[in-house]
Amino acid sequence: MMSDDDWQDAKQALGDRIDDLRADYRRLPVDELARQIHSLKGLSAAYGQRAIAGLIHALEDDLRTQGRATPIASYLDMMDDMLDARRGADIAYLDLMLATLHSRFTAA
Repeated sequence: MMSDDDWQDAKQALGDRIDDLRADYRRLPVDELARQIHSLKGLSAAYGQRAIAGLIHALEDDLRTQGRATPIASYLDMMDDMLDARRGADIAYLDLMLATLHSRFTAA
């Protein structure tokens, strides 16, 4: 289990990167967007936030297959939710988040 100080460091670092992506993703070329998303996945894994890294992996897959049609903002919102709920390392929570995301966009 992560100490409170380590958790705050992880939350700050990941939150900042998520905010940066949210601000920039619409104007970035797809290859640069993919690189930044991949970098965020590595940072998440380095902080032990496996569920967030798994969510980012799903985002990478969707970006490869759907390109700009990928619901990037929804993925970023879910990453924020996982950080706020301190569930970034909870793989069972990842399954719930992915099911919610996919049902939201396949039902439309």
